[in-house]
Parts: sequence; C-alpha cells; structure tokens
Amino acid sequence: MDIFSVFFWGLTATCVVWCWVNRALLFPSAGQGGDTVDGLSLQRLKAFRVNYLLVFFLAMAGDWLQGPATYPMYRAHGYKTDAIGVFFVVGFLSGAASGPFVGTLVDRFGRKRGAIMLCVTYSLCSILIQYDSLPLLILGRFFGGVSTSLLHTAFEAWLTYEHFHRGFPSPALSTTFALSSLGNSVVAIGMGLVSDKVTYWRGDPDDPERGAPFWVAVLAFASCAGVVWSSWTENYGSGGGGVAQVGGGGSVQKFKDALRTVAADKAILATGLIQVLFETCMYVFVFLWTPVLETLTENGHVPYGLVFACFMISVMIGSVLFRWMIDRGWTGKEMAQLQMTVASASMVALVVTTNVAVVFASFILFEMCCGIHFPLSGTLRSRYVPEDSRATIMALFRMPMNVMVAASVLAIRSVSPTTLFAVCAVCVITARFVAVDMFLPVTVLSGGGQGSSETAPAPGEDELGLPVKEDAGLMVEVKVEERS
Repeated sequence: MDIFSVFFWGLTATCVVWCWVNRALLFPSAGQGGDTVDGLSLQRLKAFRVNYLLVFFLAMAGDWLQGPATYPMYRAHGYKTDAIGVFFVVGFLSGAASGPFVGTLVDRFGRKRGAIMLCVTYSLCSILIQYDSLPLLILGRFFGGVSTSLLHTAFEAWLTYEHFHRGFPSPALSTTFALSSLGNSVVAIGMGLVSDKVTYWRGDPDDPERGAPFWVAVLAFASCAGVVWSSWTENYGSGGGGVAQVGGGGSVQKFKDALRTVAADKAILATGLIQVLFETCMYVFVFLWTPVLETLTENGHVPYGLVFACFMISVMIGSVLFRWMIDRGWTGKEMAQLQMTVASASMVALVVTTNVAVVFASFILFEMCCGIHFPLSGTLRSRYVPEDSRATIMALFRMPMNVMVAASVLAIRSVSPTTLFAVCAVCVITARFVAVDMFLPVTVLSGGGQGSSETAPAPGEDELGLPVKEDAGLMVEVKVEERS
C-alpha cells in the first residue's frame, strides 16, 4: 500500500470516529450546544440552518464542478501553461478590483440580491469558458473574479444578520459555520467525482465532453438562485433598501468609511490580517501541491483524486475540532494561536525537507488548519465586523489577498516552490505573532461549555465577553424588506 493510501484510510477512520463522537455538538438536540434559549424553537433554527446550508452547498457545488475542469478546458482551446496562468491572474485581479464595488453594492442593494447576482455571474463564467475566443475567455475570468467576491461576502453577510435578527443564540452561529465547512468538503469530493463522470459520460477516454461540468454547474447555480429567490428575505447595510440612514452615501464613500473602521479597530484589523495572510498561503498551496508531489514521487505518479480526498477529509476533521474546542471553552484567540502555530510548523517543514511522507503530512496538517480557519474566521467576523458595512469590509479583506495570490501565480514559473513556501511561512508566522498575539482580543465563543471557566461579563462587555460598541454587530439599525 502506497503512502497516499495509508493516509487516506487513516484519515477516513479518524474522521468517521471523530464525527461520531462529536455528533451531539454538530447536530444538537434541545438544550444542547447553545441552540435553544428562552424558549426558542429548535425546529425554527434547524429549518433556518438547513435552508442556508442548502443554498450555500448549491453555490459551492457549482464552484467545485468548475475546479477540475477549468485547466483542461483551456488546454483544449490550445493554450499552454504560461497562458493559462495569466487567465487565473486575470481572475484574481478582477476579484481585487471589483471588491470595493461588490461589497458596497451588496450592502446597499441587498445581500439576497447579491446571492442571486452570484448565480448569474458565475453562470456566465461557466458558459463563456466554453468558447474558443480570447476576449470571451478573458471576460469569463472577469466574471469569475467578481463571482468569487460575491460568494465570500453576500452569503455570510446575509446569514449573520438573519441569524441574530431571528433571535438565535451566538454559539449556534458557530455551529452553522462549522457545518458549512464540514459539508463543503463533502460537496467538494462529490462534485469532483461528478465532474469526472459527466466529462467522460460517453465512455471513451479519448473523447471527453469538456463543457459538460460547466453546464452542470450552471444547473447548480440556477437551483441556488431559485431557492434564494423563493425562501430568503432581504437585508441591507446602512443606506440600503431605499431607506435614508445615517452613514449612507456612494460606494466610494462607503469604501472609505470601511477603511477607517478597519484602521480604527484592532479587533477588525486582526480578523482581516488573519484572513489575508492565511488564505494567501492557502491559495499558493493550491497551486503548488501538484508539482511538488509530482517531483517527489517515483515516476511523477500522483493519485490526484485520492490526494484531494485526503485534503478534504482533513478539512472535515479540522471543522469538527473547531466545534469541539468551542464546547471546551477555548477562546477565539487560543484557537487562532493553535491554527497559526500548526500552519507555521507545516510551512517550515515544507522548506526544510523533501521526504514525501513528511511533505504530505505537512500538507494534511495545513488542511486541518483550513478546517479550523473557515468557521473561526466567520465567527470572528460575526463578532467584530459592524453590520452596516459587513459585506464592504469582507470584500476589503479579500483585495490584498487577491493581489498577493496573483503575484504568487506569476512567480511560480521563476521562483522555486521552496522559496514560495518560505514566504508563506513568514506570512503565517506574522499572523501568529502580530495579528493574533498583539491585536486579537480574547473572544469567548461558547456560552460556557465544558471546561469553561468564564464568569459573569465585566462592565462594558456583553454576555460573550466582548466590548459593547454602539456600531458593532446588530447594534446598527438595518432595514429589512420582507419577502413578498
């Protein structure tokens, strides 16, 4: 049995046992996990959560369907590796350039509309990539960059507002983030298989249908838009919904206000730095793992599907670990310290060794950190980013990340993977000792779970131990337009 199979079966067994042991945390019954307080209906929370996760998973299904099919499609059009890299750079830069406008427009015109617009722009991306026309391919990558910005702003902004607006407790939101990360890994594995099956549906490996995964993605986005349109209510940031509010103004002004908000609040700045530095490393890792493993394995043979499954299972383990740590009373700062410490060790190991087992183990540990990162960052943003400009600030966080990733992609051909991993190590070490240790406050994410030693909140703090700020969270008045 090769090293990849050993890791796969070991990770699978660990994940199954880990999920089973912690099933009560992920799917709590009445009175568990902070999911019911003050007589709130557990059924209402479950229905709300299922609705959001259905929408999120449909959107991510469309995203994952395109993943393994994009590079082969460009190759089928006759483009070489360097040219394909430029297409990806166009996507990242368009995401960076559109970020300020996407975030402010989502806050102004509504998060529900932003989610529907994501389905439209990503569908256009899926359609245009099938045409052997350079202008259309570039336009498709532009829509892809815009879609990525929408995907990582509109959905979370809508969820966070609706969760608290409907009276659900804070710890339950962390559970939703953990489930979204956990389920997204399952969706990724499943859609990778679907993408492969529809590509070779004729049964002839020499006659692939390269466009098939993209049409299935369009179907996923259309289904997502239908569920959003029929079941979501609309919510806005300040100045949205046609209601004059303090803090309104044009997109440029809202973006400037968001910059000032981030600069003035260390907690928001720390949350943004954690996201930018860690996710930059994550995207660089995505581009590097294939050539690195091909170089280290005999004859360059890498079971890509098996390796990808190992990565997704590792993310699942990390997501469940996040929920377990919340139940044990870990603070957000402690979890971020663990995440960044392990990620730093993983990146340093990739710099100093060429042993395939150690390298792959480092990849696995980094993916587990990704499983912690996504629900943790979502939870921190829900605590610190003000509701009136939530989508704008979230889009702002993604701007430097997109630029840094684009620069890394351009450098891949001329810079060794070891050098890029060294840069990533510097990024996560900086995140660990600057963003986390110096700026991030102690954030209590549980309601006093097992092992928690929390006491009553101090003056000037809420029940979560967070500073009470007039412009934080849902303290800002947001107008809600009920679905007709």
